[in-house]
Amino acid sequence: MALPSNPLSLPTVPVTPSAGGFLRLLAAGLPALLLRPARPGSVSTAASHCILLVLLVTAVSILGERWMLGAVSLTFNWSTLRESWFDLPILLLGGAWMVQSRPTALTRPMPLLHFAVVMISASVWLVAIAYALFFALVEGWLPGSDNQTFFDWIYFGAPVWSFLVAIATIRGMNRFSPIPAMRRLAVLFVLAVVTAWYLAVPSDSYWQVPEGEEPEQYVGIDAQHVLARIPG
Repeated sequence: MALPSNPLSLPTVPVTPSAGGFLRLLAAGLPALLLRPARPGSVSTAASHCILLVLLVTAVSILGERWMLGAVSLTFNWSTLRESWFDLPILLLGGAWMVQSRPTALTRPMPLLHFAVVMISASVWLVAIAYALFFALVEGWLPGSDNQTFFDWIYFGAPVWSFLVAIATIRGMNRFSPIPAMRRLAVLFVLAVVTAWYLAVPSDSYWQVPEGEEPEQYVGIDAQHVLARIPG
């Protein structure tokens, strides 16, 4: 049976598990961060590339925090490493459930990891840009900027922007191949709860500053509390 035509759908593209390779997948994260989701089939959804993205965003977060705190002696907080991956199952399983085929559905196939790889790739750019802005602030390249105001924007903006990226990505996926509204709303609801959780109860920093010492880069500012708001 031929599929009914849909003038609002995106053009049909071959869906392969390795389209474009890792670098193209990483590059696709930037337009996704700008709320322009990658079209299914245009980027790699290989599980190995998904693992590399997770390791990359984690490494950027760990190294970025280490630079920001600037203390001579720091202790790595292994429990935070576990907490930082809390939302990973939601991206993987929620994204796969959204596009899981239904017996009676006349839809185009979509890679199960598409949602996860796009979201994690966008997170790499989000974390990298956040630390680049921190660096510019410390170096005085942003004259007239109020430190606490800037931190407040990162504090609230990073998790909320990640949620907006999720909305835009799901909308793009739905245009390519319709996804049941219940599945889309359920995944967005869970992500909204996680976002609110991060805002209300942020996780600890990857690095623990010795008691009685202040971070060298941000004396008088709770840098660790701010860093916990950056999704990594």
